Amino acid sequence: MIAKDAKLEPWPADLITPWDQLSPEAKKLFIRQVEVFAAYAAYSDDEIGRVIQQFDVLGKLDNTLVIYINGDNGTSAEGGPLGTPNEVAFFNDLNKLPVEVQMKFYDVWGTDLTYNHMAAGWSWAFDTPFSWFKQNASRLGGVNQNMVVSWPARIKDKGGLRQQFVHVIDVVPTILEAADLRAPELVDGIPQKPIEGTSFAYTFDAKNAKAPSRHKTQYFEMFGQWALYNDGWLLSTKVNRAPWEAFGPANPDPLNNQVLELYDLKRDFSGVGGPGSGTLKVDGKVVATKTMAKTLPMILQWDESFDIGSDTLTGVNDADYQPPFRFTGTLNKLIIKIDRPQLSAADIKSLEAAMRTKAVSE
Repeated sequence: MIAKDAKLEPWPADLITPWDQLSPEAKKLFIRQVEVFAAYAAYSDDEIGRVIQQFDVLGKLDNTLVIYINGDNGTSAEGGPLGTPNEVAFFNDLNKLPVEVQMKFYDVWGTDLTYNHMAAGWSWAFDTPFSWFKQNASRLGGVNQNMVVSWPARIKDKGGLRQQFVHVIDVVPTILEAADLRAPELVDGIPQKPIEGTSFAYTFDAKNAKAPSRHKTQYFEMFGQWALYNDGWLLSTKVNRAPWEAFGPANPDPLNNQVLELYDLKRDFSGVGGPGSGTLKVDGKVVATKTMAKTLPMILQWDESFDIGSDTLTGVNDADYQPPFRFTGTLNKLIIKIDRPQLSAADIKSLEAAMRTKAVSE
């Protein structure tokens, strides 16, 4: 699958410490991180296998089209150079927890007491032979994925390799062609835009194993990094940030303020949050105030629920109570007020100055 003369991009030692330079404690932690990742991958494979097996039990497997894409984009490096026992810490700008702090979670890594993420060095390794990571839309290590297609009654070239360019938007057109269905022009009376993808059903035939790709052009972009694929060529921006470097000012001109790189894929396979305070009021009276050195600079956690009268997911303190911890009293009325924070003139001035400094440094 990989050309024998493919050359790997050098290890990014300025971003990720090489393995032989890590301390024994760091190596122990990192091995634990990747063991848990491997166990999860094996578990996922086993569960997917159960689904496939059931189609076989029903006698439907031969005439079932299975499209298996392992992951979304390249391997994630959002755990940062050291990994993290809680990925949500990343969104609080705590993405380089020292090894000695993380070792406190060693025995519970991978359990419901952590929301762990492995160190970025593993992510770089797992994206081999491609470089960089998920979020880096300008490199194949950020966008390239494995895909396996099975349909025994239709695909006779068992174990065949296909290397035509395919994008995830091509999946629906392929399913429609396989089922001999037209894309709906109206849904609930609303005219639909034409589907932009290209069916890859033509690759199912052995005679088309080397046929040119019918998906000729595709654009990728994320966080100001972008790439344009066109018939075997990849025009891409030079990577200017690692996925864990997410809290500086944005590139003010991501279209033009870039260093461009051009690859012939036929020949080169590889190619803001500040301080604040939280106030708890009961019946309008302040009962507690907590000063926070940092507030959420990016996004609220997606793994929590908005509960009234219970706490169905993660408890505040495991020593105090365990979810769902239902309230046994009576709630007569609930009022929710949502207010967008207002930036002061000083805040705006500070942000603009930071953006100007960043633009000059680039």
